[in-house]
Amino acid sequence: RKRKKMPSFALHPNFGGYAVEYSPWGGDRLAVCAAENFGVQGSGKLYVLNNPMGQGPIQLETCVASEDGIFDLAWSEVNPQLIVAACGDSSIKIYNTMTCGET
Repeated sequence: RKRKKMPSFALHPNFGGYAVEYSPWGGDRLAVCAAENFGVQGSGKLYVLNNPMGQGPIQLETCVASEDGIFDLAWSEVNPQLIVAACGDSSIKIYNTMTCGET
């Protein structure tokens, strides 16, 4: 699948993005993970974005905070609402996009 470039957005200025993944369940949703202070120290964020039909501006669907940086992610291939995230504290967290938090 051809990857699209995501325009930059200034939701949280001190956070740098680490991974972007389109949902395997449909091309409109994508997830972005980020870490504060270039991942050296600080918290993380997981963004779920919506890019309707690849047209127009990308819209924020939800944003979830983590105590440590988030460096990689993957959508579940079993449940379209779950995202697995790899964090800087060596933990793996599962986020449910319907409840906007960890499961």
